[in-house]
Amino acid sequence: MLEQQKRLWYGTMGIDWAERIDFARMRQERLAKMQATLKKHGVPALIVTGSAAKRYCTGIRSPEHVGPGDSFVLVFAEDANSIVWEVPAIYYHERGRTPWVQPENYRVGSSFWSVSTGRLYREEEGRRVAQEIYDELKKKGLAKERIATESLFPWVRAPLQNLGLNLVDALDMVFETMRTKTQDEISCMKMGGAIVDIAFAAVMEKMRVGMRENEVASLVMEALWKNGCERGKT
Repeated sequence: MLEQQKRLWYGTMGIDWAERIDFARMRQERLAKMQATLKKHGVPALIVTGSAAKRYCTGIRSPEHVGPGDSFVLVFAEDANSIVWEVPAIYYHERGRTPWVQPENYRVGSSFWSVSTGRLYREEEGRRVAQEIYDELKKKGLAKERIATESLFPWVRAPLQNLGLNLVDALDMVFETMRTKTQDEISCMKMGGAIVDIAFAAVMEKMRVGMRENEVASLVMEALWKNGCERGKT
């Protein structure tokens, strides 16, 4: 058998006797970077809907069944306490496992992405969520300012614009922020690369003539999941 597999330099488990990946620090530094970008572009708040940007700004990982635009996060340039609208089915569970988000800053969102939701439902719920976002901005005196949006479906964007919000595109701001990596993000990338190496090694060691593609794929997925990857990718 080929000796291909290498041990991970960083352990995949949290410990108290050595510093590995500091996820709390990574969350704080990511948010600080996003806030710095908003200030640089003269934007006091950002409405986040995509799961990647949502996780980047808040450390909240959306469940598999939550589609883009189902949940919303209102990120402020001058306030580290973001406001989160989460899908009803996971609202209570998520609020209990994210202590770095103040419980009172959670709001009940909606399930816009489901094919079972009709146009009237989406429009009604879109107006409700838009009004709540607008009210939060108004409380902080930001309703007349430029508000960045990473991506918004029409049934939320239109009501926000009807309320008078000046929406500007934030994709370039998000990409600009994510472009430079922190110490902990680099460690995560090294961890991801090591896990992929293990998966390739498993294929090299166990693949045989006559194996079907799905059997080879199962070797890859077993190695990835066993060593800590999520969603079938690192």
